[in-house]
Amino acid sequence: MSRTARESADRARGRATVGPERAGGQPDGESAGEQAVEQAGPSTAPAEPVDRLPRRGLIWRLVATAAVLGVLATAQVVDTDDFWPLGSLSQYGAPKDVNGTIRSVYVEALFEGETQPRTLGLSAGSTGIQRGEIEGQLGRFIDDPSLLQQIADSYAELRPDRPQPEVLYLRRSVTQLENGRAVGEPTIETLAEWQVQP
Repeated sequence: MSRTARESADRARGRATVGPERAGGQPDGESAGEQAVEQAGPSTAPAEPVDRLPRRGLIWRLVATAAVLGVLATAQVVDTDDFWPLGSLSQYGAPKDVNGTIRSVYVEALFEGETQPRTLGLSAGSTGIQRGEIEGQLGRFIDDPSLLQQIADSYAELRPDRPQPEVLYLRRSVTQLENGRAVGEPTIETLAEWQVQP
């Protein structure tokens, strides 16, 4: 074999030995950055620490929740609004009978020199007391009519230049329903009467 033929054969064997890898030792078609990503593997950054509620904070929250639920339950049993806003929820929980009755509590006052009592508005601006406050404690006003004196005193403070009531009447109107409509005239009940003290 001639010298030229042997050199050609040696070059051919050298190319076959290199194969798919390049002279730099990297696989064909891959960059150094791609190799670095593969070698790095998944991220192992530490997780954020979790703040836990201290034992003391947990205890007082449980005690406060139990106290609120206890007051609410007591108000349901005794049916009172004395613990407002944790009072009785019966006004929301009972459906109305379309053939039942509607009951409305109000206060009338007999003023000096007049023969017919007038209805007093039950509001903070009129008598210093709301209708719901009387309805929620109706039993107390019936048992102790002297509580009506508070209404007279509030009225005097709000309207010092006007005639003052001499007698207060706590009354309730009862309207009969028929298929959800009022029928007939309402029945008036006098629940308590109080001679106002000067």
